[in-house]
Formats: sequence, structure tokens, C-alpha cells
Amino acid sequence: MYVALVWHMHQPLYRDPSTGNARLPWVRLHAWKDYLDMLLLAEEFPGLRMTFNMVPSLLEQILDYAEGRASDPFLDHTRLPADDLTPAQKAFILEGFFMAHPENMIGTFPRYRALYVKRGAHTPREALPEVARYFTAAEFRDLQVLFNLAWIDPILRERDPSLRALVRKGEGFTEEDKEAVLVSGGKILNEIIPALKRAYETGRIEISTTPYFHPILPLLIDTNLARAALPDAVLPDPPFRHPEDAREQLARAVAQHRALFGREPRGLWPSEGSVCQSLVPFAAEAGFSWMASDEEILVRSLGLPIERDGDGLVRAPERLYRPYWAVEGPARIAMIFRDHALSDLIGFTYAGWEAEKAADDFVARLRAVRSACAGRVRAPLVSIILDGENAWEFYAEDGAPFLRALYGRLEREEGIVTTTVSEYLKENPPAESLPAVFPGSWINHNFKIWIGHEEDNLAWQWLAATRDVLVKRGAEADIPPAIREEAWRAIYAAEGSDWCWWYGDDHSSANDADFDELFRSHLRRIYDLIGLRAPDGLWVPVLREERTVVPTTPCTAFVRPRIDGRVTHYYEWTSAARFDVKRAGGAMHHAGGLVSVVTYGFNATHWFVRLDFTNPPAASFAILGFVLHILRPRMARCFINVADGPAGAGQERRGRVRIEEGEGEEIREDAGEAALDEVLEAAIPFEALGFAPGDEAAFSIAVTDRGMEVERWPSRGAISFVVPSADFEERMWRV
Repeated sequence: MYVALVWHMHQPLYRDPSTGNARLPWVRLHAWKDYLDMLLLAEEFPGLRMTFNMVPSLLEQILDYAEGRASDPFLDHTRLPADDLTPAQKAFILEGFFMAHPENMIGTFPRYRALYVKRGAHTPREALPEVARYFTAAEFRDLQVLFNLAWIDPILRERDPSLRALVRKGEGFTEEDKEAVLVSGGKILNEIIPALKRAYETGRIEISTTPYFHPILPLLIDTNLARAALPDAVLPDPPFRHPEDAREQLARAVAQHRALFGREPRGLWPSEGSVCQSLVPFAAEAGFSWMASDEEILVRSLGLPIERDGDGLVRAPERLYRPYWAVEGPARIAMIFRDHALSDLIGFTYAGWEAEKAADDFVARLRAVRSACAGRVRAPLVSIILDGENAWEFYAEDGAPFLRALYGRLEREEGIVTTTVSEYLKENPPAESLPAVFPGSWINHNFKIWIGHEEDNLAWQWLAATRDVLVKRGAEADIPPAIREEAWRAIYAAEGSDWCWWYGDDHSSANDADFDELFRSHLRRIYDLIGLRAPDGLWVPVLREERTVVPTTPCTAFVRPRIDGRVTHYYEWTSAARFDVKRAGGAMHHAGGLVSVVTYGFNATHWFVRLDFTNPPAASFAILGFVLHILRPRMARCFINVADGPAGAGQERRGRVRIEEGEGEEIREDAGEAALDEVLEAAIPFEALGFAPGDEAAFSIAVTDRGMEVERWPSRGAISFVVPSADFEERMWRV
């Protein structure tokens, strides 16, 4: 019996298109912890063969770090001298630098565990500035070192003399010690791809690939394919249908593989095991000889059950443990299907077992499969396909004891041969074709995680709309080829599966908002590249709970400010709503930000807005623009122009408000008044906006510098209020 171990290596595309740096550190940290050591463990067992599936966008990010083109906020905060940390930087470190498994990573280092206990396991974010007061500079420096040290695999720590010395030292680290960790981490990053290439060239491993930015290919081909498994699903209308993008994602993966490893890839693990019948010619045309999915896809493709007995043993092994041809017209490609139960034992169960016992159990199950296949399947193939990185932090010593025990038993076991998929297929080609490939993924044989929820569908609609704009504008002659290529790369990046993984009700994490922002950043980047203004909606989170921002204080009564750019008297804005930007995250481009507070209010006829500034307005403010982006009840923009206005009696700069709906289809000049002096104030009649009492209004406000947006508040989402009726104050009084 043959066993094909396929370790899938994937992290999302964390690179922020506006900065080139990663928003989150997980590519760097998993590169330190999981990719190189997995190769080194395999090399300890010369008789073993296995497959590493490397997602192209992951390899690209590893190269960015290795060649010094990338950083991330966690790396930036590591480099900060501990003696000079600001309160905000201390809070960031206390929140982020304990993101590691409490027992298997933090608990490995007594000093790290002590700092974890001192901070508290579940300290809320708002309490961290107060907690930081009780940490010394030496403790922060130790935390900077230990967080990064814990994310380096124990095998790699042991083989590096400088890291071994730091582990022995344990605490009281210096700034030089911190730099030593980062230097060692840099060496690891530089070693990963050459080590993969060497193992590939010797035949010890096969390297397979995935569509470049990890998209769900069947949904690129036609989102309506989701109805095969979910006939009642609510899907985007019109559907997203761009099979040419599926082809391009495959072509780019093949091109990168050739450039890095000097040969064409033979194997394809479609993102999340997602396949369909119409993918067959695309994969074959791209040069792949095999692709893989899950046993549930095989069940639906055959229309026959694959049942298991009480011990989890497949009752019809002749169906699962062999390859098939997937055929579409003249194109065909071999397909293998993972043993779902055996793969999940490694991914989710054995972490809590003693390593030797877990390895014994796994090999005993393989023996049972071999016995079941005897006389029924010629040269049976058991495909074990799973995530090759995320599981190991739940294992002792990052999984090394378990993998050594498992690999040793597999190498010694008579009658079981480990193989790469291509090696196996060379001697054992498929003997039967599938009727058709059922459209689905390895998760419940459907695409529910990525489509069907309101948030997922909204993301697909934004993707489709932006792509349509690029097709139209990108074809124009004044777009340089390099810009056109960058814009299309952004589309392909936005097609990645990782964004919709976090939309909807299926999954959630502390970083949902980061993934949401990254998705929309790729789409906004396209508009920037082709010289168009991004739709206001792309500044609003797709995540439902992030779309509406609650003001720091609400409106409690009508206000009647004098529009003169000054706080005329204390009670002028007392009853207005206040949004304090310091409590809402950083500005888009400027770390300090120009605006400190957004205040807004209304009376029965007018909407009033006021901006307070971080520093007193200077002469340079004359070149700034201020734009109210209205999202509801209809899309519009209010341009507050004070740059060219006449100076008033108090030398405030007077201005007007211009309202524009759509892309300039309807413009209303002189639709309000404005003034800039100590503050910016504006008044806009509800009638000019077309607002009626009871309408829900939602808006954000942006600052522009020579037409370029430099700040937007809220930075995510929108502020909303209900347009008042004449009896608003009376009703508020009753409440």
C-alpha cells in the first residue's frame, strides 16, 4: 500500500497594497516556525517521500521578507528600543506579543510565562495602557525577545548557537540580544526556498502548487456553481463569471513555480480542495498531470456512498484508495482524494496525545486499510492531505516528537511505502474515469464559507463591479502596461479565498477587520492606479458589525451654531454628537492626523458639521479640501470649499458647500455655507440633500490635499443618524 503525505503550506496575502508591508506577522512567524523545520524533519528519514504544496502568494511574501522588502507592525515594534516606548507602543506590545500558544510556546520559557501571568490571560484592550504602567523597560525588552524567540521552531533554535545561548539566558536581554533573534530569523527566511529546491531536485519531495492568490476557482468560473450543493443559497445577481481569471491564476502559479524551482509543477491542490467539472480542461491546459480534493467530493462525483464502520474504516476501499481520470472533452487529468478521517486525526486530534501512542494509532489504522484493500484494490493509495503549519503549535515541541515517531514507523513498516503523488501515478495511472467532478470544496463538499451570506455576496459584488471598471478603463490607451498589470494583480489578489473565509457566520478572529480592510484596499488600489475615484462604499466595511460607528456622545437636542469657524460660546455645540477620532484608530496616511474631533448636529431644517484639529489651522490649510461622503439614504458627496473663499470680519475664511450625486450627473452649487478659522464649520439644508424626516443618514468625512485623500473619519464604517422631525426635542425630553 502507498501513502501520499501532502503538507499544504498557506498563509493569506497580508501585504497592504498602500504600503507594501504586511498588516499581520503570520507569514514571517510561520516561516520561522514551520516551513524549514518540516523539511529538516523529513531529511532525518531518507526512505521517506512526501509532497509539499506551496501556495505562490505565500512564497512571494517569504521572498519579500528574505530580500528585505517587507516588514509588519510586530516586527516594527520589536525593533523599537524598550527604553523609548510610548504608551501606545507599550499597549500594542502587551496586546500582540502574547499571541502564541500559552502552554506549548509561552510556557516553554519561564520568563515569558511570568510576563503573561503579570499581564493577565484575558486583559481587555482598554485596560492595557493602565497595565503597561506596571511593566519596566527591561520587562518590555524581554517580551520583545521572547515573543519572537518562541515563534522560532525548537529544531532551528537548537541548531543556531546564538539562539541556544539566548534560550539558556532566559531573561535580562539586551538590545543586542533582540537584534540577534532578528538576524537568525532573517537567515531562516533566506534558507527556505533554496532548501525546498534542493529536496525537490533530489526527488525526496515533490512540490505541488495552488492557484496563485488562493482563489476558489469554481466560483471564479461561475458563482452559480454553488447551487449544486446548496440549491436554496442566495447568490450574487448577476453571477460572477470569469473563467479567464481561473486560467490566469493557474498560469501565474505555473510561471512562479518554473522561475523558483526550474521546472513545471505536475501537481495541483486547488484552493481548499475546490473543484468542478469545468476546471478539468483549465488544469490540463496549464500542464498539470494531477489534482486533489476530498473524499466527500468523490462521493458526490460517483453518486455512490463511502461509508465507514464503527472504527472509522472505509467499507468500500476500492472506491477511495485509487486515482481516477477527470475528463472533459479531449482534456483529462488524474485526481486523488484525501482520506478525510485520517487527515483530520493529524490536524485536529493527535495534538493532545502522547507522540508515540499517536503514531502507533495512525499506523495501526493504515494497516487496517491495507488489509481491507487486499484483493480488492491494486496498489492502493492512501492520500493524507492537510495543513502543514497551523496544527503544530498545538503539539508539544511544534510537532517534532509526533512527526519523528510517525516518520520512523512509516519508514520501517513492511507493506507500506510513502510516495510522492507523481511517483505513484507514473507506475499506477488511473483505470477509471469519473462521471463528472462535483462542484465543492473539502469543507462539507460545498462553498458555503465563501458565498451565500450577505457579507460574502457583498464582497463578490464589489469585486465584480471593480473588475468591470478595470476592463473598461484598462483598455484605454493612456494606461501604461505596467500600471495595467499592477491593477490586474490587485484584482487577482482580491479574488483570494481568505477574505470571504472571515465574512459571514462561519469563522471569526481578532483580525476580522484587518482582512476586511485588506480586501477593500486591493479594490481601492485599482481605482488609484487607473486614475479614478474609488466608490465611497469601498471605505465602508463589508463586516456588518463594523459598518456603523457609534459616536462618543449622541445628539440630545437641536443646535443652532453660528457658522464663523470659531466656538462662539460654550453652549453652541453642547447638544451635538461628538466623534473622537483618537478612540477610533489611526488615520489612513498620517500617523498623527489633522482632525481630532468630528462634531455634528441638526435642527429641523439644517445639518451642521464641525471639525476640530490636532493643531491650530495653519496657512497650509488653505490647500486642503473637506468632503462629506454620504452613503445613505442616497450616495452623494458634499464638497466643503474654503480654500478660495473671502476672509470674513474676524479673518475666518468663508466658503460654500457643493453637492454632487453620482459621478457628477447632478451638481448643486451653493448648497450650504462653511467657515474655517479655529475650527471648520458647515451648515447644509436637509432640503438640498433631499433628506426627509425619519431617513437614516450615514456619512464619513475626508480631508484631501491637492485632490488626494489623506484622512477619512471614521477610518472604517460610517456615522449614522436619523433625520429629525420638528418634534425631535420634545421626544428627546420625554425619553
